Amino acid sequence: MQTNPENDKGRHPGQAPAPMQTGDDPTVIRRPPRPFTPRQQRAIDALLQGPVQTCRLPRIAGVNNGPDLVATLREKLGLEIPCPMHKVSDRDGNRVEAGEYSLTAADRSKINAFMLALAADLRESGA
Repeated sequence: MQTNPENDKGRHPGQAPAPMQTGDDPTVIRRPPRPFTPRQQRAIDALLQGPVQTCRLPRIAGVNNGPDLVATLREKLGLEIPCPMHKVSDRDGNRVEAGEYSLTAADRSKINAFMLALAADLRESGA
């Protein structure tokens, strides 16, 4: 819908804008709008088993851009998925920093809640 004077919609000079309804409330568990993609599911399965090195996640999940996949999971599900850096040796013996994705206890709780909700939706839909 186009905003114009005839339909009297939109912002009016001198008025405060309407409050946004997109603020994140950390106590609210967001449900994904649809089941996970196979790539997201493989990443979640790997993270549920324990920390995953940043260089290994793309291979495990079957993606080229691991950080983008993690960003999508963070946004879609409201997860933290911290990625602390650790000093490691590369194949040439140089000391470098490498990241390692992991789930917090809250992340695990949210994922379990999502999985239960998705299972309930499947049961209700008769699939």
